[in-house]
Amino acid sequence: MNLMKLKILVPILLVVLAISPAKGTGIERIDAKTTPPNALLPVSGITPEFRVFTGQNAVQDALKFIERYRDHLTLRVNLSEFSTAHFVGIYLRKLPNGMYIPTYYISDSADTSQNEEEFKKHIFRIERTPLKSIVSVDIEPSRELKKIGTIIWQEKTTKVCNSEGVCLEASHKVKADFWYGTTTSGQYDYYVFTKHEAEVPDKEEQNGLKLAVDSVKESVRILNYRNRFDGNIQVFLSDYMPYGSGESKEATKTWGINIGASAAPEFPYILPSISAGFSETSSDGLNFRWYVSSSDPNRDITFKFYKLRKGDSPAWGEIFRATTLTIVTVNPEVAFHEGDIEIEAKARFVGEYKKLYCPPMIYTGCAMYNLKTYKEAPEIKIKVEMYPWFILEKE
Repeated sequence: MNLMKLKILVPILLVVLAISPAKGTGIERIDAKTTPPNALLPVSGITPEFRVFTGQNAVQDALKFIERYRDHLTLRVNLSEFSTAHFVGIYLRKLPNGMYIPTYYISDSADTSQNEEEFKKHIFRIERTPLKSIVSVDIEPSRELKKIGTIIWQEKTTKVCNSEGVCLEASHKVKADFWYGTTTSGQYDYYVFTKHEAEVPDKEEQNGLKLAVDSVKESVRILNYRNRFDGNIQVFLSDYMPYGSGESKEATKTWGINIGASAAPEFPYILPSISAGFSETSSDGLNFRWYVSSSDPNRDITFKFYKLRKGDSPAWGEIFRATTLTIVTVNPEVAFHEGDIEIEAKARFVGEYKKLYCPPMIYTGCAMYNLKTYKEAPEIKIKVEMYPWFILEKE
């Protein structure tokens, strides 16, 4: 019996690429036209560790593949929403009970070689991450968390141009890690670590134009907030970091998270640190502000990092990174212990260039002015369904 409602999909599977399961060291290409359909199905004793889909049909091909595992995934995304993607990588980590912990890698870039290389780097780290970790966040007591998946959206880009048509490219990307733990009252807490990175060219000025990150925002919103039958609140935000508002006089700021006994030297990749700041942490004069807001404290949360400065100027040529934590609490009566959320990430960039201006009045002469222009990159939106390692069927 299926535990979840299946969606009927009718994509045409053209080409499927697969990364060899030999620890991600090579790429094996499979032509679906000559491969028997059963070769792509889960087979007893064989775990399909990697799959890569490229080209204009990447999303449709990935949908057909992942649908076969839908009722056995701890983290589900609607891949059809990533219509601009030219590369989709999927890595499934099998649990003893037959559930799968997925990693989704999404990229709009058509550079297959670069995407494959980046995907393998992420998998290298994920393979070396324990599935369980003893963690204490801030002043909370220690508890065991279990990994349920990762989503990586590689990049969304935009061009910032001056009045002469000179343009530079800026971009932002998101990685979200998902864990869960249980409470003594039977609730399920889903820990959502969202890493958001905004990048500009590292040279302070190119062709008379320079760029800086103006601000970044990350938001988490609960989608199954109330019971659709009786209207009672059943899934809510119980905690998040950073708190409130503040200003960092340093290049980076870290909020409290303590990793317990499982953080042995042989496991260098556990949980991301809750932090924000610039890539050049040793640079003098770098500072920023943050502000946490909500329209409904139980349902949504937005983290904003702004006034990214180097001294009295924008932080020209500096990459800015922020990792935030949101805890989604699911009450015991919720079917399948399901938590549905939407993650949204935005980035705004500022460019500056010089322009000679000569007023029409002859006696005033000409002057050189510094002009600024602002541009937002396309936003990143990801809808996610979160489940524990097991899913209890309704009685």
